[in-house]
Amino acid sequence: MISRAELHDICDQLTCTFLGKAKIGSGGHSDIYRIETDDGEIVLKVRHSDSGSDLNDEFDTMQYIGSMGPQPLLYDESKVCLVMELIRGEHPSTVNRDFAKTMATWYSNLHQITSSKQEHHRDH
Repeated sequence: MISRAELHDICDQLTCTFLGKAKIGSGGHSDIYRIETDDGEIVLKVRHSDSGSDLNDEFDTMQYIGSMGPQPLLYDESKVCLVMELIRGEHPSTVNRDFAKTMATWYSNLHQITSSKQEHHRDH
């Protein structure tokens, strides 16, 4: 759980004002919140434990893949959290052929991204 003071501090780091939050997801390792600010909405991912190294890796990966996913805005090691842009959308009610082709193309493009970082991650 993240405190209201921590939320205000995160927003200060992003030069915006905290207005409200809503929990939109939770898993075995993290809670996900939609944060409302005076500059729009963002997403906050908070680790349940003190180990946030995987969030740092996630932040680095998001920066590297660029427009292929949500843009990372902030990784705060002291609060073990990651802040990223909110991408609005709807869960598909049905998965049809066009949707499957679109996703296959997206995954194909994603897998074409290469770097020396990729080799580093494979070694560990």
